[in-house]
Amino acid sequence: MDSNSQAAKTVIENDFFLCLLSDLEEMQTIELTLEERQLFAIRQDNQLYAYWNSCPHMGIPLNWMPEKFLDLDGIFLQCSSHGALFQISRW
Repeated sequence: MDSNSQAAKTVIENDFFLCLLSDLEEMQTIELTLEERQLFAIRQDNQLYAYWNSCPHMGIPLNWMPEKFLDLDGIFLQCSSHGALFQISRW
């Protein structure tokens, strides 16, 4: 496993306040910074999911514009560089 893949799989063992669920509409994303690392959160089915803003394949930011992480259909997270699609899930 390369260092980019390892960094993408980092799990934080502490609880951090990111935002209120009510701050986001369904399938809306927000960019955040936690411990000097870029991440984003997305609301789906009244759950908040947060991810590091880093493609696990290339180690570059996923978004193609500020707070734009979804594919054209608004279903999957998509890497802006090479088009890889990711399901929104807890893991």
